[in-house]
Amino acid sequence: MKPFSAKKLPMLALIIILGLLSSPLGVIPARAAGVLYVMPGGTGDCSSWASACDLQTALAAATSGDEIWVAAGVYKPTTNPTDRGATFQLKDGVAVYGGFAGAETARDQRDYEANLTILSGDLLGNDVDFDNNDENVYHVVTGADNAILDGFTIRSGNANGVYPNNVGGGIINNNSSPMLTNLIFLNNVANSSGGGMLNMYGSNPTITNTTFSNNYSAEDGGGMGNYSSSPSLTNVIFNANQAIIGAGVTNAYGSNTTFTNVIFSNNIASFDNEVTSIGGGMFNHESNPLLTNVTFENNVSNKDGGGIFNHSGHPVLTNVTFSGNMAARYGGGAYNWNGSMTLIHTTFSENSSNVGGGIYGSNL
Repeated sequence: MKPFSAKKLPMLALIIILGLLSSPLGVIPARAAGVLYVMPGGTGDCSSWASACDLQTALAAATSGDEIWVAAGVYKPTTNPTDRGATFQLKDGVAVYGGFAGAETARDQRDYEANLTILSGDLLGNDVDFDNNDENVYHVVTGADNAILDGFTIRSGNANGVYPNNVGGGIINNNSSPMLTNLIFLNNVANSSGGGMLNMYGSNPTITNTTFSNNYSAEDGGGMGNYSSSPSLTNVIFNANQAIIGAGVTNAYGSNTTFTNVIFSNNIASFDNEVTSIGGGMFNHESNPLLTNVTFENNVSNKDGGGIFNHSGHPVLTNVTFSGNMAARYGGGAYNWNGSMTLIHTTFSENSSNVGGGIYGSNL
């Protein structure tokens, strides 16, 4: 028998390797079917729960069509406490799902309510509400077209820098329209607009089953600010957010936002000298939002428009209830100025103000 030629050995090895890779018994995928696995402190290659990586590693590695499964825990955009510009940058076509225990083999096995998965901007972990947040990142999350973010609490962003780092403390969408589902925005801050979320320049995200709670803006849109953007909201709650203008939501400059099954409760438009505090639940400016099955309850404005303040806009309200809202001056439920409001099957009950407890204005 002739010995193997050394010259033929590399080719033979290549044939054997290719044969193994083409055989069902020999396939060892780098990661399973487009899924990357993430756990707190993960240092693996993202290929399984046993080899889970951290979230920033998974986002960097993911390509369109991939899913990132994130186990319960707290995740921060950076470990550098001075890197306030760090953010979780979503990717076009990549879906990021939270709420896993860390052993699931199918996405529908997750429980995002039981397995709390938090994206936090509090780099030092020392926040008390809005105190001790000087080192927090400007934007916890940055959106992307066709991205999905589902099953997270997004908290403790502090957008107190120079534009654009003064808007969108929880998430900033700039000409991007992600799908945002099963989220909680909590304790986020902006010096200008959009404490919880800022949508600008043609950003039209789809937002479902989401709560905005205790977010703050020093100017407008404590929960959400929309500028030349028209998101679609379904089954969303705005509770206990605060701003000078539009404590729950601000719609401005052609933001024709759609609200379906949305609750505005206990939001407060306030300012120390009460000069411009308007729109406890919502402020509209040159925008035509559509509101269907919406409730405004117990919202407060230290000046005008406890529930809604509408300026030069033309909102259409269908099956909307205003209850227990309060304004210090005009329009406990709603204030309309230089615009028109179409009211269909709309109820005003137990709202209060100095003038026009239910509604104040013209062109109704």
